[in-house]
Amino acid sequence: MSTMEDKFSHLPDISTTQPDRLIKYRVSDDGFAAEVLLPGFSYTDFDRKIGGKLSLWSVAKMMESIRVLALRKLIDSTLFSLGDSTIFLARSMLELSPLLQSDVYLYQNGFSFQQPMLFRFYLSHMGETSFTHVTEWTDFQTKKSLGRFIVKSVYISTVTRRPKQLPTNFVPGGAKYLQSVESKTNLEKLESVYIPSNAFKHPIQVRYSDCDINNHVNQASYLSYCLHSGTAAAVKGQLKHFKQNIEAYPIKSIDIQYLGEVLVGDNVNVCLWEAEKKPGELMFAINVNEKIVFTMVMKIHQNIQMSSKI
Repeated sequence: MSTMEDKFSHLPDISTTQPDRLIKYRVSDDGFAAEVLLPGFSYTDFDRKIGGKLSLWSVAKMMESIRVLALRKLIDSTLFSLGDSTIFLARSMLELSPLLQSDVYLYQNGFSFQQPMLFRFYLSHMGETSFTHVTEWTDFQTKKSLGRFIVKSVYISTVTRRPKQLPTNFVPGGAKYLQSVESKTNLEKLESVYIPSNAFKHPIQVRYSDCDINNHVNQASYLSYCLHSGTAAAVKGQLKHFKQNIEAYPIKSIDIQYLGEVLVGDNVNVCLWEAEKKPGELMFAINVNEKIVFTMVMKIHQNIQMSSKI
């Protein structure tokens, strides 16, 4: 049994708790981890344009909801105040199981209220101005792993828009709490990206609906920009290994770095190109006025065929 499971093994089945709640959650005794139980996916989470597969935008918004709910229950709520401080994402990595590429599996095990999904969330690294957390996604019925989401967040001053020292009461139990962080998972800064001259460029103007409570582009909107641009490049014949809707391919992982803010009305260029000597790997960079503010690397499962419905 894993360390995370140990923290909840003495508790009743989470599906029996909080009977009045559609979304169930609980925090471990040491305040180090949380469990969240969500109902299965709905009809709108699947996209017929990609063979009835699960939409990545839906996955991104789901992971965002887990992150917000778990952090608010784990961490002092003052960290999320709308005063002079807030949280920005610095890095994130989404890893997806091959099981999620099977529409048959998803319909049988992840669709409707009767097919809940379990998420285990825990803090894995603490710094002076940042912290990293991991969300492990499991099929509640079969106990099979479906994915993992790692996020590095930075504590920011809303006045200067620069990192600031985390408050002393940020971690329950202080130094003792830090000692219980057994997983040292962290996301380091990626190497600088240089956009090649032959990169496909797709211009987009930021809408109000693309932004979040911090008044800049939401993490799921960035992903949407890249997916739309990647599909545009593929169907126009600008890519060698991708010819159709990008989400139709069996996506293995998405590695993201946030380097700056993008605001409402900004005109951005989504640039993308295929990694040299790495078939099935796409590179993305978003720039504003020639400054790169976002990068993403998307990798594909090499041993899985595309849906025959595409």
